[in-house]
Formats: sequence, C-alpha cells, structure tokens
Amino acid sequence: MALTSIAPHQALPHHGAGGRCATGECGEKEAADNLAAAFLAEMLSFAGLNDALSARAGFGGEAMSGFLLQEYAQNIVDQGGFGLPAMILSNLQKTKAPDVE
Repeated sequence: MALTSIAPHQALPHHGAGGRCATGECGEKEAADNLAAAFLAEMLSFAGLNDALSARAGFGGEAMSGFLLQEYAQNIVDQGGFGLPAMILSNLQKTKAPDVE
C-alpha cells in the first residue's frame, strides 16, 4: 500500500457537510441548497426531532443523531424542499453587481 505525502502547507480536500462549498468550488445553487439544508436541520432540531431520534439510543445514538438529522434535511431539500433555495437564489441575483467591462 503506497502512502501519498502531503506538504504541510497543502490543504486537504474537504467535501463534508458543506460539500464543495467548503473549498469555495460550488455555484450559487449548491450554496443555496446547503444553506437551506442547514436551516432546515436547525428547524427540525428545534422542533424536537433530534431528541426523538436519540431517545433510548444510548451514547452512540445521541452522538450520531445530529448527522442523521442533517441527512434528513438534505434529502428534503434534494426532493424539492419548501422553496428556500429558490428564494435565496432570487435574492442573490437581484443583489448581484452588474459585470463591468
């Protein structure tokens, strides 16, 4: 098994919770979807779904219920959500500065 060396100043690729947005490589649509998923995950958590998922699940269940909640929120957004990404994109396009040649 060959190991790849990484220079101390070289950033590791990160495609976790923020997807490609964590590295600044995403477009406006993906950024809006990620923001909507994060917002929805917080709403679901505040509504008590996080507590319900971790009830009687033990330490491991409590530790992982946040990840499950984030995946639920991402799936809701991927299936159409409730219109938040479209509103974010609309507002971004309204406030975008015109290109100067």
